[in-house]
Amino acid sequence: MSSRKEWQVFVSCKVTDSRGNKTRDWELARNIYELLKENSINAFMSTLSIIETGNSNYQEEIDFALGKAKVLIVVATSPDHLESGWVKHEWETFQNEVNSDRKRRCQIVVFVENIPVSSLPLGLRRLTVISEGPGALDQLLSFVKNALKYANGSNPKEVPFLIQRRKKKSIWIFTSIAVICLLVVLGALALYISQNSLYEKLVEYYETVRSKFDSVEQEIKNAGESLHTVENLILNEIGEGLNEANAKLLEIRELRRKTMKTIEVLIQEGDFGDSEIRALYLIVNESYVEQDAIDELIDRYIKEKWEYQMTTHGLRNQIFECETKLIFFEDKMLRYRYEIEIWKRDFSKPDSLLLKLEEVKNGVNEVQSKISQVLSEIQELKYEPL
Repeated sequence: MSSRKEWQVFVSCKVTDSRGNKTRDWELARNIYELLKENSINAFMSTLSIIETGNSNYQEEIDFALGKAKVLIVVATSPDHLESGWVKHEWETFQNEVNSDRKRRCQIVVFVENIPVSSLPLGLRRLTVISEGPGALDQLLSFVKNALKYANGSNPKEVPFLIQRRKKKSIWIFTSIAVICLLVVLGALALYISQNSLYEKLVEYYETVRSKFDSVEQEIKNAGESLHTVENLILNEIGEGLNEANAKLLEIRELRRKTMKTIEVLIQEGDFGDSEIRALYLIVNESYVEQDAIDELIDRYIKEKWEYQMTTHGLRNQIFECETKLIFFEDKMLRYRYEIEIWKRDFSKPDSLLLKLEEVKNGVNEVQSKISQVLSEIQELKYEPL
């Protein structure tokens, strides 16, 4: 058996249907797998990668790849496929590892075709969902590259947990030493009161920053949901327009076909007048003019659909950038909260923790400013019927 690869991405999908034929999920997953390999990303897809590894133990190779992967891509064209045996095992296993913090900084992305987010299993709804369509693969590749960069980033160094215990010695030798001890105790008490006051101030400020963080996190979630709703509304309206235009086009062609058939019959029978034939040919000519206008309208619908999809793709990338930055600041906050507790216990200097928390707060404010701008752009997305 060849040496095992350091898998970066695990691609999960339902491989065959009830009749043993390859599913549409598998075709989409294969396209994603090939795209990742073209971009020098070590991707694992069971039906293709296990053959390369030469390992006949199917379960062992899948578990190994799940353990190594930093990103899991779940591909589906039906909600039922996400609940099927291997697929559910793979995404639930990966999600449990992430939730238990054994796979820190790892990400799951769901790639779907014709599945609304509301139909996904509860465990997948809050994750990043990308729908198949123009630019979807580019969006997925961008997500994977950013996720791998984030996963490979250095973790904050952990602060050693040192507790210094001070031994107290009772000295009853001279009265002067007793007085000195009393002064020392009073000084220590004053220091403790001062330290405790500053500790409470640090905790209070941390909670303020945390509250700000939670608020921005909710705004990012709202932005994602708003974008999904607006995008669906606009694309549905454009789709309805396209359907109406295509229906009208079929109606015009049918009218022209019947008119030409009538002209042909009249000519064969020789029972017609010039004015009657001219009127019929006028109908045919007008149908061509009307068809050209509808063809132009269809082209405009298709162009508008593409432009809206490109706009929403850009906004979705901005939302992902905000999420990534917020995760970075959350890691810092957890480390600083730990440092606050350490500082309280060993009576060392606060080491500018207030300034560090202020830095995090400023960073969160920048993210809030960015996501507010994105929300504003989403609210401005409107569709004017053609």
